[in-house]
Amino acid sequence: MNRNFFLIILLSLFFSINLIAKEIEKPQAIKGILDLRNWDLRTDGSISLNGEWEIYWEQFVDPLDIYNHKCRLTGFFNFPGYWNNKIINNVELKGSGYATMRIRILPNRSNHLAAISLKEVQSAYKLWYNSKPMAKNGKVGRSFTEMRPEYIPQTLSILLDKDTCEIVIQASNFNHKLGGFFDEIQLGTPTKIFQDRITMNAYDLFLFGALLMMGIYHFGLFFQRRKEKSTLYFGILCVLVAFRILVTREQFLSFVFPTLSWDLNYKIEYFSFMLAPVAFLTFLQSIFRDEVNKRVILFFQLIGLAFSLIILFTQPRIFSHLSFPYQIILFVGIIYSGYVLFIAIRRKRVGSIVLMIGIIIMLVTTLNDILFMQEVFKFIELTPMGLFLFILCQSFVLSLRFSKAYNENEDLTVQLEFQNKNLENIVLERTSEINQQKEEITTQRDRLENAYSDLSYKNKQITDSIEYAKRIQTALLPRLIVIKEALPESFVFYYPRDVVSGDFFWFSQQEDKLFFAAVDCTGHGVPGGFMSMIGHSLLNEIVNEKKVFKTSLVLEMLNARLMTSMHQHGTSSSEMQDDGMEISFCCYEPLNNTLFIANTNQPVLIIKNNTLDVIQGDIYSIGEIKDEKCFNDYKEKKIIIDTETSIYIFSDGFADQFGGDNDQKYTMCRFQNFLLNIHTFSMDEQNELLKNELLTWKGKSRQIDDVLVMGIKLYPNSR
Repeated sequence: MNRNFFLIILLSLFFSINLIAKEIEKPQAIKGILDLRNWDLRTDGSISLNGEWEIYWEQFVDPLDIYNHKCRLTGFFNFPGYWNNKIINNVELKGSGYATMRIRILPNRSNHLAAISLKEVQSAYKLWYNSKPMAKNGKVGRSFTEMRPEYIPQTLSILLDKDTCEIVIQASNFNHKLGGFFDEIQLGTPTKIFQDRITMNAYDLFLFGALLMMGIYHFGLFFQRRKEKSTLYFGILCVLVAFRILVTREQFLSFVFPTLSWDLNYKIEYFSFMLAPVAFLTFLQSIFRDEVNKRVILFFQLIGLAFSLIILFTQPRIFSHLSFPYQIILFVGIIYSGYVLFIAIRRKRVGSIVLMIGIIIMLVTTLNDILFMQEVFKFIELTPMGLFLFILCQSFVLSLRFSKAYNENEDLTVQLEFQNKNLENIVLERTSEINQQKEEITTQRDRLENAYSDLSYKNKQITDSIEYAKRIQTALLPRLIVIKEALPESFVFYYPRDVVSGDFFWFSQQEDKLFFAAVDCTGHGVPGGFMSMIGHSLLNEIVNEKKVFKTSLVLEMLNARLMTSMHQHGTSSSEMQDDGMEISFCCYEPLNNTLFIANTNQPVLIIKNNTLDVIQGDIYSIGEIKDEKCFNDYKEKKIIIDTETSIYIFSDGFADQFGGDNDQKYTMCRFQNFLLNIHTFSMDEQNELLKNELLTWKGKSRQIDDVLVMGIKLYPNSR
């Protein structure tokens, strides 16, 4: 048993050491620039964005302010690290304050897709990547009342698609003794970054689960034998350490309960930190009564109680100052525990040697973390694993104490019971069990066969229903021959992902006007198909029946009618539906050589004289829940057809399709260039070229969305 126990200790240490990657010579930021052109994230691994970051002390600036030189560079800050008492260019930084940090990265262009991992920033931040807001924790502010602290680790996917990439972070701290950046920011491949996050969460959950089970188990032992108080104190210690793990490192408790307040999170962390040593010393007193001085234990108990009361009735910006003094007291307590165990070893007390090993491990890891917190050196936090190994040692000691009295008796009892059993009865019993299991297996097989038959029948019913829905949807779509008669030079490239589609095209001719639209509804398959039928019906009603011809007004009415149809008016935020559509709606007046356009989010492409013009859409989708005062935000754009003009309206399915050599998105930029290159071909040829391009790009990749592209070529009419 001793051999197995020490094997567990060695394996745990090995697991901890494996989490500390051997540092190779890695690039560091110099004067705010991190050169990674010779660093391949796929082969060289992830890298920490350490080194000299630009710092703008007591300034909140965004990337545009930096580009326009509307800010003052304080100097360069060695990242990561706390602000406290740092002096940069004769400017003294304090723990309570705010700043903007910036780093520019020169990436290896072969690493196109990457991810970054952010952990603890004291105590709120906002991050931009390449001038785009990407993440935030809490709310940054210039004072205690302006800001709101929060700590939830985040992992962000980014594109290293520029020669120089930029990260800008606004951070503020008025809620904690220590301000600044406690943890490194990791940059790596998405697979590596997300795998590391999963590994660390698994590591924390492993420690939490192991400690919690130890605690519950020893609570059970105490209720079975209440005279033995050591099991109660040990159970309390296990639970305290287990819950401390949930509010540190990967902050799993905040991940599960995102509404958990920042103050409460820190109170749990500090409570467990203050009370765990008290629980251990009380446990030590219960198993080595003759070696422990009761007055010394009482002294530590009173200090732990006093510090805990301060935590209970004050805020983190006050009680966080207790951390370092209590670490010193804790270190003294560990030394005293070692002294007690040294005496116990000399007196040959049961388990004293194992507990001494645990004390040594705890002493080393605590000293490491004290130096780590004071930024004497940057290694890694070892206290969680040290606590786990330390508690494992204590658990082993308790198991020795309990098992010693019962092992021999249990072994004899088992042997006697086994010898007294009749071998023939055992065989008969096993045979009966096998027969019973055989009958159960046969019954389960029959049930599975029946279930398979039912599923096959239901699958056929569902398939038939979907095929019927497809026929209905196809019947609703405009006939291509009708579109061709009105617009001879046109095409419709329609390539649904599933049997029924969430994309649809629409056409109508009213008076001297031609209307056509490309619509992308929420969802795919059957849900998207239902949305497309609703959209098609509403467009018919608005244009064909109510004779509304102004494109912006059509979108406003479509938005209002869709929200009414989906019961979204007056709906509470918790009951809102995310149902809607993106639309590019056009009205062509041949007599006036005029094209009117209203579109949402998706752009409309206009090509004249070999020049591409992108008509950007309005920001509100159709069916999006918003204040009714915003309904008139749909704008009508006017295009004069004074020369040969090609118009393209489409959904986002083509541009978002993954494929190519690196399994990446086709992208809107590549899509626009492709249309510009083929616009001189006939419309039928363009249709075929689009189809071939999509299939070639997609290859063996799965189609992720419905694809719809409409192309129309217009010529000016002589008046």
